[in-house]
Amino acid sequence: MKGINIIIILSLTLIAFTSCKKSVTQSYTPSPQDYIGKWMYEVWINDTTEENKYFGLELRSAGNDSIEGLFCSVWLNGDRLDGSNADEEATTNVWGKFINDSLYVNVKGGRWEDASAKAVMRLVNDSSLLWKVISEEGEIFIPDSVILKRDCDSIKTGKENAVTEPTDTSTVQENDTSEIQLKGKLSAYSVIEKENYSCEFGEPWGDIALMKNGKTISKIKLAVCEPQRDFYFMGFDATLKGFDFTIHFGHSRWQYEQTFVFEYINNDFYLTKTIDYTPFEVEDGLDFHKKEYKLKKPIPFKNVDMEEHMALLLKRF
Repeated sequence: MKGINIIIILSLTLIAFTSCKKSVTQSYTPSPQDYIGKWMYEVWINDTTEENKYFGLELRSAGNDSIEGLFCSVWLNGDRLDGSNADEEATTNVWGKFINDSLYVNVKGGRWEDASAKAVMRLVNDSSLLWKVISEEGEIFIPDSVILKRDCDSIKTGKENAVTEPTDTSTVQENDTSEIQLKGKLSAYSVIEKENYSCEFGEPWGDIALMKNGKTISKIKLAVCEPQRDFYFMGFDATLKGFDFTIHFGHSRWQYEQTFVFEYINNDFYLTKTIDYTPFEVEDGLDFHKKEYKLKKPIPFKNVDMEEHMALLLKRF
Protein backbone atom coordinates (compact mmCIF):
# COMPACT_ATOMS: atom_id res chain seq x y z
CA MET A 1 0.00 0.00 0.00
CA LYS A 2 1.51 3.35 -1.04
CA GLY A 3 1.42 7.03 -0.21
CA ILE A 4 -1.07 8.74 1.99
CA ASN A 5 -3.16 5.59 2.58
CA ILE A 6 -0.22 4.14 4.52
CA ILE A 7 0.16 7.35 6.48
CA ILE A 8 -3.49 7.58 7.39
CA ILE A 9 -4.02 3.91 8.25
CA LEU A 10 -0.89 3.61 10.38
CA SER A 11 -1.61 6.86 12.19
CA LEU A 12 -4.76 5.20 13.56
CA THR A 13 -2.54 3.37 16.04
CA LEU A 14 -2.46 6.48 18.20
CA ILE A 15 -5.07 5.63 20.81
CA ALA A 16 -7.16 7.39 23.47
CA PHE A 17 -6.92 10.88 22.01
CA THR A 18 -8.53 13.58 24.11
CA SER A 19 -10.89 16.17 22.68
CA CYS A 20 -9.70 19.45 21.24
CA LYS A 21 -9.79 22.54 23.42
CA LYS A 22 -8.67 26.15 23.23
CA SER A 23 -5.19 26.33 24.64
CA VAL A 24 -3.24 29.58 24.82
CA THR A 25 -3.45 33.25 23.95
CA GLN A 26 -0.68 35.82 23.76
CA SER A 27 -1.38 37.15 27.27
CA TYR A 28 -1.92 33.75 28.89
CA THR A 29 0.75 31.55 30.43
CA PRO A 30 0.17 27.97 29.25
CA SER A 31 -0.24 25.16 31.74
CA PRO A 32 0.26 21.39 31.32
CA GLN A 33 -3.48 21.07 30.65
CA ASP A 34 -3.13 23.23 27.53
CA TYR A 35 -0.79 20.69 25.93
CA ILE A 36 -3.10 17.73 26.41
CA GLY A 37 -4.60 16.37 23.23
CA LYS A 38 -3.67 15.25 19.76
CA TRP A 39 -1.08 16.95 17.56
CA MET A 40 0.16 16.13 14.09
CA TYR A 41 2.66 17.02 11.38
CA GLU A 42 2.04 15.61 7.93
CA VAL A 43 3.48 16.03 4.45
CA TRP A 44 1.90 14.46 1.38
CA ILE A 45 3.18 15.37 -2.09
CA ASN A 46 2.19 12.44 -4.32
CA ASP A 47 1.71 8.68 -4.10
CA THR A 48 5.33 7.71 -4.74
CA THR A 49 7.73 10.30 -3.33
CA GLU A 50 9.82 9.38 -0.29
CA GLU A 51 9.23 12.89 1.05
CA ASN A 52 5.78 11.82 2.31
CA LYS A 53 5.85 11.65 6.10
CA TYR A 54 3.65 11.74 9.19
CA PHE A 55 4.34 12.41 12.89
CA GLY A 56 1.48 12.10 15.38
CA LEU A 57 1.59 12.87 19.08
CA GLU A 58 -0.92 12.26 21.87
CA LEU A 59 -0.33 13.95 25.23
CA ARG A 60 -2.19 13.21 28.46
CA SER A 61 -1.82 14.29 32.08
CA ALA A 62 0.36 12.24 34.41
CA GLY A 63 -0.35 14.36 37.49
CA ASN A 64 1.11 17.61 38.86
CA ASP A 65 3.50 19.09 36.26
CA SER A 66 4.03 15.84 34.39
CA ILE A 67 2.72 14.63 31.05
CA GLU A 68 2.97 11.31 29.25
CA GLY A 69 1.86 10.20 25.84
CA LEU A 70 2.30 8.23 22.68
CA PHE A 71 3.87 9.03 19.33
CA CYS A 72 3.74 7.30 15.98
CA SER A 73 5.85 8.11 12.97
CA VAL A 74 5.71 7.21 9.28
CA TRP A 75 8.79 8.18 7.28
CA LEU A 76 9.99 7.70 3.67
CA ASN A 77 6.46 7.13 2.34
CA GLY A 78 5.89 4.26 4.77
CA ASP A 79 9.27 2.51 4.44
CA ARG A 80 10.26 3.55 7.97
CA LEU A 81 7.89 3.28 10.95
CA ASP A 82 8.56 4.25 14.55
CA GLY A 83 6.80 4.69 17.87
CA SER A 84 3.49 2.87 18.22
CA ASN A 85 3.66 1.95 14.52
CA ALA A 86 6.77 -0.14 15.16
CA ASP A 87 5.68 -1.36 18.61
CA GLU A 88 1.95 -2.04 18.56
CA GLU A 89 1.92 -2.97 22.26
CA ALA A 90 3.22 0.45 23.32
CA THR A 91 0.78 2.55 25.34
CA THR A 92 3.32 5.16 26.45
CA ASN A 93 6.55 6.16 24.76
CA VAL A 94 6.73 9.87 25.70
CA TRP A 95 7.32 11.15 29.26
CA GLY A 96 7.78 14.79 30.19
CA LYS A 97 7.75 17.57 32.70
CA PHE A 98 6.41 21.11 32.41
CA ILE A 99 9.15 23.66 33.22
CA ASN A 100 8.96 27.41 32.61
CA ASP A 101 6.04 27.23 30.15
CA SER A 102 7.68 24.45 28.10
CA LEU A 103 7.50 20.67 28.04
CA TYR A 104 10.75 18.72 28.24
CA VAL A 105 10.22 15.12 27.23
CA ASN A 106 12.03 11.81 26.92
CA VAL A 107 11.03 9.75 23.87
CA LYS A 108 11.47 5.97 23.48
CA GLY A 109 11.73 4.69 19.92
CA GLY A 110 9.77 1.59 18.91
CA ARG A 111 11.98 0.29 16.11
CA TRP A 112 15.22 -0.39 18.02
CA GLU A 113 15.74 -1.17 21.71
CA ASP A 114 18.41 1.53 22.26
CA ALA A 115 16.66 4.30 20.30
CA SER A 116 15.65 7.35 22.34
CA ALA A 117 15.58 11.13 22.23
CA LYS A 118 15.01 14.24 24.32
CA ALA A 119 12.85 17.08 22.99
CA VAL A 120 11.33 20.36 24.10
CA MET A 121 7.85 21.62 23.18
CA ARG A 122 6.37 25.10 23.43
CA LEU A 123 2.90 26.35 22.46
CA VAL A 124 3.12 28.95 19.69
CA ASN A 125 -0.61 29.77 19.62
CA ASP A 126 -4.00 28.11 20.12
CA SER A 127 -3.40 25.48 17.46
CA SER A 128 0.38 25.25 16.95
CA LEU A 129 3.05 23.49 18.99
CA LEU A 130 6.78 23.94 18.39
CA TRP A 131 8.71 20.63 18.62
CA LYS A 132 12.52 20.65 18.79
CA VAL A 133 14.79 17.67 19.40
CA ILE A 134 17.60 18.30 21.92
CA SER A 135 19.48 15.02 21.57
CA GLU A 136 19.16 11.53 20.08
CA GLU A 137 20.53 8.08 20.87
CA GLY A 138 20.41 5.25 18.35
CA GLU A 139 18.20 5.29 15.25
CA ILE A 140 14.87 7.00 15.83
CA PHE A 141 12.54 8.42 13.17
CA ILE A 142 11.19 11.71 14.49
CA PRO A 143 11.39 15.26 13.08
CA ASP A 144 14.18 17.53 14.32
CA SER A 145 12.23 20.79 14.39
CA VAL A 146 8.64 21.25 13.20
CA ILE A 147 5.39 22.98 14.01
CA LEU A 148 2.74 20.45 15.05
CA LYS A 149 -0.90 21.37 14.45
CA ARG A 150 -3.67 20.59 16.91
CA ASP A 151 -6.07 18.06 15.36
CA CYS A 152 -9.56 18.86 16.62
CA ASP A 153 -11.27 16.23 14.49
CA SER A 154 -11.01 12.49 14.30
CA ILE A 155 -8.44 11.21 11.80
CA LYS A 156 -9.89 11.49 8.33
CA THR A 157 -9.40 9.12 5.45
CA GLY A 158 -8.17 10.63 2.22
CA LYS A 159 -5.90 13.38 1.01
CA GLU A 160 -7.95 16.15 2.60
CA ASN A 161 -6.14 15.43 5.87
CA ALA A 162 -2.67 16.02 4.42
CA VAL A 163 -0.80 19.26 3.90
CA THR A 164 0.87 19.96 0.58
CA GLU A 165 3.90 21.68 2.06
CA PRO A 166 6.08 20.84 5.07
CA THR A 167 5.43 22.76 8.28
CA ASP A 168 9.10 22.46 9.24
CA THR A 169 10.45 25.64 10.86
CA SER A 170 13.00 25.87 8.06
CA THR A 171 10.17 26.81 5.69
CA VAL A 172 8.89 29.72 7.80
CA GLN A 173 9.20 32.94 5.89
CA GLU A 174 12.05 35.28 6.79
CA ASN A 175 10.98 37.94 9.31
CA ASP A 176 8.04 35.89 10.56
CA THR A 177 6.42 37.95 13.34
CA SER A 178 4.62 37.73 16.66
CA GLU A 179 3.17 40.72 18.52
CA ILE A 180 1.48 41.52 21.81
CA GLN A 181 -0.28 44.67 23.01
CA LEU A 182 0.41 45.88 26.54
CA LYS A 183 -2.21 46.25 29.27
CA GLY A 184 -4.13 49.09 30.90
CA LYS A 185 -2.46 52.49 30.81
CA LEU A 186 0.22 51.05 28.54
CA SER A 187 -2.25 49.90 25.87
CA ALA A 188 -0.82 52.38 23.33
CA TYR A 189 2.35 50.26 23.35
CA SER A 190 3.06 46.90 21.80
CA VAL A 191 6.13 44.75 21.25
CA ILE A 192 6.74 42.70 18.15
CA GLU A 193 9.32 40.01 17.38
CA LYS A 194 10.60 39.48 13.85
CA GLU A 195 12.56 36.27 13.55
CA ASN A 196 14.72 35.26 10.62
CA TYR A 197 14.83 31.45 10.50
CA SER A 198 17.34 31.42 7.63
CA CYS A 199 20.01 33.78 8.98
CA GLU A 200 23.69 33.03 8.39
CA PHE A 201 26.54 32.82 10.88
CA GLY A 202 27.12 36.15 12.66
CA GLU A 203 23.77 37.62 11.63
CA PRO A 204 21.06 38.21 14.26
CA TRP A 205 18.09 35.84 14.31
CA GLY A 206 15.94 38.96 14.05
CA ASP A 207 14.88 41.76 16.34
CA ILE A 208 12.32 42.87 18.90
CA ALA A 209 10.65 46.21 18.26
CA LEU A 210 8.93 48.44 20.79
CA MET A 211 5.97 50.25 19.21
CA LYS A 212 3.62 53.07 20.19
CA ASN A 213 0.35 53.59 18.34
CA GLY A 214 1.61 51.31 15.57
CA LYS A 215 4.92 53.12 15.03
CA THR A 216 8.31 51.65 15.91
CA ILE A 217 10.13 53.71 18.53
CA SER A 218 13.01 51.38 19.43
CA LYS A 219 14.58 48.00 18.57
CA ILE A 220 16.95 45.44 20.07
CA LYS A 221 18.60 42.53 18.28
CA LEU A 222 18.02 38.86 19.00
CA ALA A 223 21.05 36.59 19.45
CA VAL A 224 23.28 35.93 16.44
CA CYS A 225 23.35 32.67 14.49
CA GLU A 226 26.11 30.37 15.65
CA PRO A 227 26.86 26.76 14.67
CA GLN A 228 25.70 24.19 17.23
CA ARG A 229 23.81 26.74 19.33
CA ASP A 230 20.14 25.95 19.66
CA PHE A 231 18.26 29.26 19.93
CA TYR A 232 14.65 30.27 19.66
CA PHE A 233 12.32 32.98 20.91
CA MET A 234 9.61 31.70 23.27
CA GLY A 235 7.14 34.59 23.27
CA PHE A 236 5.92 37.67 25.12
CA ASP A 237 3.78 38.21 28.21
CA ALA A 238 2.10 41.50 29.04
CA THR A 239 2.42 42.37 32.73
CA LEU A 240 0.88 45.03 34.97
CA LYS A 241 4.11 47.05 34.85
CA GLY A 242 5.21 46.38 31.28
CA PHE A 243 6.17 43.12 29.54
CA ASP A 244 8.63 40.27 29.50
CA PHE A 245 9.90 37.76 26.96
CA THR A 246 11.76 34.46 27.17
CA ILE A 247 14.49 32.95 25.00
CA HIS A 248 15.82 29.39 24.86
CA PHE A 249 19.38 28.54 23.86
CA GLY A 250 22.13 26.04 24.49
CA HIS A 251 24.49 23.42 23.11
CA SER A 252 23.60 19.74 22.83
CA ARG A 253 21.83 18.59 26.00
CA TRP A 254 22.72 21.71 27.99
CA GLN A 255 19.73 23.91 27.35
CA TYR A 256 19.14 27.27 29.05
CA GLU A 257 16.26 29.69 29.29
CA GLN A 258 16.27 33.34 30.22
CA THR A 259 13.37 35.73 30.82
CA PHE A 260 13.89 39.48 30.35
CA VAL A 261 11.57 41.61 32.52
CA PHE A 262 10.82 45.20 31.42
CA GLU A 263 9.01 47.89 33.44
CA TYR A 264 7.68 51.28 32.41
CA ILE A 265 9.64 53.91 34.37
CA ASN A 266 9.78 57.67 33.72
CA ASN A 267 8.18 57.44 30.26
CA ASP A 268 10.46 54.66 29.04
CA PHE A 269 10.81 50.88 29.30
CA TYR A 270 13.73 49.50 31.29
CA LEU A 271 15.13 46.01 31.79
CA THR A 272 14.84 45.59 35.57
CA LYS A 273 15.68 41.90 36.06
CA THR A 274 16.36 38.60 34.36
CA ILE A 275 15.05 35.19 35.43
CA ASP A 276 17.55 32.45 34.64
CA TYR A 277 16.79 28.74 34.25
CA THR A 278 19.91 26.57 34.33
CA PRO A 279 19.95 22.78 33.86
CA PHE A 280 20.86 20.03 36.27
CA GLU A 281 20.62 16.29 35.83
CA VAL A 282 17.94 14.21 37.50
CA GLU A 283 17.16 10.52 37.20
CA ASP A 284 14.75 10.90 34.27
CA GLY A 285 16.62 13.61 32.36
CA LEU A 286 17.09 17.31 33.08
CA ASP A 287 15.44 19.74 35.46
CA PHE A 288 16.02 23.47 35.88
CA HIS A 289 17.15 25.80 38.66
CA LYS A 290 15.30 29.12 38.67
CA LYS A 291 17.03 32.25 39.93
CA GLU A 292 16.14 35.94 39.62
CA TYR A 293 18.75 38.65 39.12
CA LYS A 294 17.58 42.21 39.78
CA LEU A 295 19.69 44.81 37.99
CA LYS A 296 21.34 47.39 40.22
CA LYS A 297 20.82 49.93 37.47
CA PRO A 298 17.90 49.35 35.05
CA ILE A 299 18.86 49.38 31.37
CA PRO A 300 16.78 51.29 28.77
CA PHE A 301 15.13 48.96 26.25
CA LYS A 302 17.15 50.29 23.31
CA ASN A 303 20.46 49.58 25.10
CA VAL A 304 19.80 45.93 25.97
CA ASP A 305 22.42 43.54 24.57
CA MET A 306 20.95 40.03 24.63
CA GLU A 307 24.24 38.33 23.79
CA GLU A 308 25.82 40.02 26.80
CA HIS A 309 23.09 38.81 29.15
CA MET A 310 23.23 35.27 27.77
CA ALA A 311 26.98 35.29 28.43
CA LEU A 312 26.36 36.47 32.01
CA LEU A 313 23.96 33.58 32.57
CA LEU A 314 26.57 31.07 31.40
CA LYS A 315 29.21 32.74 33.58
CA ARG A 316 26.94 32.50 36.63
CA PHE A 317 26.24 28.84 35.84
